[in-house]
Amino acid sequence: MIGAYLTGITVAVVLTVLLEVLLSEGETKKFVKGMVSLLILAAIIVPLPALIKGTDLTTAFTTADAKVNGDYLARINAVRGEELKNAVTNKLEVSECTNVSVNVYFVDYSATVPEIAFVAVTCNSPKLEYSEVKTAIKTAAKVTDEKIILTLI
Repeated sequence: MIGAYLTGITVAVVLTVLLEVLLSEGETKKFVKGMVSLLILAAIIVPLPALIKGTDLTTAFTTADAKVNGDYLARINAVRGEELKNAVTNKLEVSECTNVSVNVYFVDYSATVPEIAFVAVTCNSPKLEYSEVKTAIKTAAKVTDEKIILTLI
């Protein structure tokens, strides 16, 4: 435990000496020297509470206690779904489609980056063929043909 503490300080000091040798004289060297001094100070101070309490330093900084906030992810993914819906709607309206209705469905809404299950689109397209509308949806939503359910009215 103390060995890791001393190793950290030693590495910080060696990096400081190496930077001083590599940098030329001037304002940049003064700035870097100040920043590296703060790094060494942090290397000395940060582990002290764990050393005083006798806590193992290797487990003091784990992320095991971090939890994913499912509500937050769901809100972010809902916004992502709305953005996809708006992108598809705008793309189709630019292509002169009318009465556009878009719904985006995800496989797992609580996932960090949810996979799109499918995009359901209903629209009236007097000037575009079915395949042209489908291509517009693919480019706007960035999905494959299999994930598009298109109904032209």
